[in-house]
Amino acid sequence: MRDHHRNSEGNLSKVDRQTLESLLTIEEKYQALFDRTFFCIYLIDFDGNILDANDAVLNLLGYTREEMPHYNIASLVAEEQVPVAFRLIDEIKQNGARPPVELIVKKKNGENVWLEVEGALIHRDGKPYAVQGIARDITAYKVTEQKLIESENWYRSIFENTGTANLIVEEDATISMMNMECENLSGYAKEEVQGKKSWADFVVKEDLEKLKEYQRMRRTEPECIPKTYETRMIDKQGAVKDILVTGTIIPGTEKVIAALLDITERKTIEKALTESEAKFRALVEQVPGTVVYIASLDKNSTTLYISPQINQILGYTQEEYKNNPDVWSQRIHSEDYKRVVAELEQSRATGGVFISEYRIRRKDDQVIWFRDEAQVIKDKEGNPLCLLGINTDITSRKQAEEELRENKRDLEIQMKNLEEMNAALNVLLKKRDSDKSEMEDKVLLNIRQVVEPYIRKLKRSGLDQRQKTLVDILESNLKDITTSFTYSLSSKHLDMTPKEIKIANLIKQGMTSKEICEILGSSDKVVAFHRHNIRKKLGLLNKKVNLASYLQQKFQ
Repeated sequence: MRDHHRNSEGNLSKVDRQTLESLLTIEEKYQALFDRTFFCIYLIDFDGNILDANDAVLNLLGYTREEMPHYNIASLVAEEQVPVAFRLIDEIKQNGARPPVELIVKKKNGENVWLEVEGALIHRDGKPYAVQGIARDITAYKVTEQKLIESENWYRSIFENTGTANLIVEEDATISMMNMECENLSGYAKEEVQGKKSWADFVVKEDLEKLKEYQRMRRTEPECIPKTYETRMIDKQGAVKDILVTGTIIPGTEKVIAALLDITERKTIEKALTESEAKFRALVEQVPGTVVYIASLDKNSTTLYISPQINQILGYTQEEYKNNPDVWSQRIHSEDYKRVVAELEQSRATGGVFISEYRIRRKDDQVIWFRDEAQVIKDKEGNPLCLLGINTDITSRKQAEEELRENKRDLEIQMKNLEEMNAALNVLLKKRDSDKSEMEDKVLLNIRQVVEPYIRKLKRSGLDQRQKTLVDILESNLKDITTSFTYSLSSKHLDMTPKEIKIANLIKQGMTSKEICEILGSSDKVVAFHRHNIRKKLGLLNKKVNLASYLQQKFQ
């Protein structure tokens, strides 16, 4: 440009001096504008060679004015943008101008700067001569833009990947954005909801008015509404879900960002727990004489729950007992305390069941007996949670046991007395047996010496057949007495009647039923009846055993 100025001055040597001065003044003004503007102005030929550049370009890129003509646009522009730069030159050459484009240009020190470039076609002697470009340093803007993009991506990534259903609601209640978790929760695709549906379309009718009031107050009285609250929503399939909502206004906007957490399962569990607790209370709070408790695993076994029977048994209300963490350890009888604590620690160490019986003082200081049974409750991973136990009032049982012990002592004394009496009785019985044996010997001697000689004489006298039979029976009976047949039969079968014993004796002697009838003067039916009873009492019914043979063999 400056060379062009010098050449022009030589060519205009014959021109009017005033016209020349006017032209020089215009070019000087242009040159001053070229050099002093804050914009980067440069001149390049159609091959991309640098013809001239102003101070703004030199200062930005770090080159001297002498260095610039040695550079081509291809060596200054980022490699991937060289085709873009040459297309720009071609478009300006063909069309005379080109809207701005953004290029990355390398500085002398190797750093990159972003330039917004536009250009126009320069003519000389009526012909296209070069391209004059104007560039603006937009590096700071591009850095800020990149940071904004990164920030937006970062927040969008958080919005999409928090694991929670998120949505953004516009001032008119329209849902403008929702993430994938929100799609899973509602059953709707983003395209079905974003910009098309209101949050109110998902809320159950019973909760709608309350949430609309929250929506209004969030913009007018945000401190008056809870940041987190529960509601119920209806998904695409018509299922009602319990939702925990956390919402807040995005600063500088009227938009609300809300996080939705599906707590349906939790609410179901809570309901089941409530029902279970009600059943538990209904069960444990109706058992008389028994206190159910839940205690922590600290040193004092602090009470977490105590059933209302505690008032009847120990005289404390539930609140009094729970609010005094030391009440249990303070009320145990001093003589039992160390033992009970040791048993409790042992059960905790081993994980076994704690069972102990001890004395405890009521609120009125009356001493009663407790049977305490407890077990450490653990979670699914086996971690100990608490102690679940049952206290049973066993005072009556302990009193009964004491009475039994006293009775036992009395019985032992009485047993000793009885043993002494038995010893005396044994002496008397032995004396009686001795006397009895002596008496039997005397009777037997008398029968043999006095009775039997007369029977033998009687048998030698002139007797008819019947008389002989009777004498034989008399002799046989006397032999039975002396041989203890009757005694054996009556002692082994104590339920036999005297009549049955007589008939059994006659059967043993081989007499028929007819002969027995004649001797005893009884009918056939009577003798048959007694024979039946004898067989029954001897265990011979329905057995093919001869009664006479049996009696002769059994009672020889």
